[in-house]
Amino acid sequence: MAVRLADNALTTWDTVADECGLEPTAQDRATRLINVASDAIEGFCDRRFGRRVVTGELYDPIGSNRLLLARSPVVSIQQIVVDGTVVLAGEYEIEDAERGWLWRDHGWFVSERMVAGSASGTVIPNSSKRTIAVDYTAGWILPKDDAELAQRDLPYDLEQACIDTVASLWRQRGTDKTAARFDQLNNGIGTGQWGYLPDAAMPTLKRYARIV
Repeated sequence: MAVRLADNALTTWDTVADECGLEPTAQDRATRLINVASDAIEGFCDRRFGRRVVTGELYDPIGSNRLLLARSPVVSIQQIVVDGTVVLAGEYEIEDAERGWLWRDHGWFVSERMVAGSASGTVIPNSSKRTIAVDYTAGWILPKDDAELAQRDLPYDLEQACIDTVASLWRQRGTDKTAARFDQLNNGIGTGQWGYLPDAAMPTLKRYARIV
């Protein structure tokens, strides 16, 4: 059975074949390496890059004006519910789409609930936990998902980092990866200090790494 691109693949077989001069017989192996490289990049950057519609993602109240969403860049917000009440669209804004920051002037928090009849105002344990729910669309359209009405918008330098990782892995086939690490500077092979990711890709990937 042919190897298929994963949902999070950051490049395509055609692009890798053209970049690396691969023959059609290499498609299965190269596709698998694209999947490996894409997973490694998302793991390093601590984020998912593909466009997704996220429903009911839950957050703890943080008592801050800024809420960091799990996915970015943020394309649109469908709905935010705080403590069971829908927040009006005019009460918040996307402060930084790339970083996934939402801003609300009077903060993202909910009131802690008190034990009924408690004269001392005893707080119900965990009563203010996970009560912010967000429906939103975030991420880039990946090269494999490109269509006539929805053209890819994944940054080209991020795709290139994936291609470079695939090329690095391809060159390592049949080598002892432990030994290759020591031969990296002389022969241009090895995985570098970041596992599967080559050192040359790191300046790009650090720019896209999740900033909390």
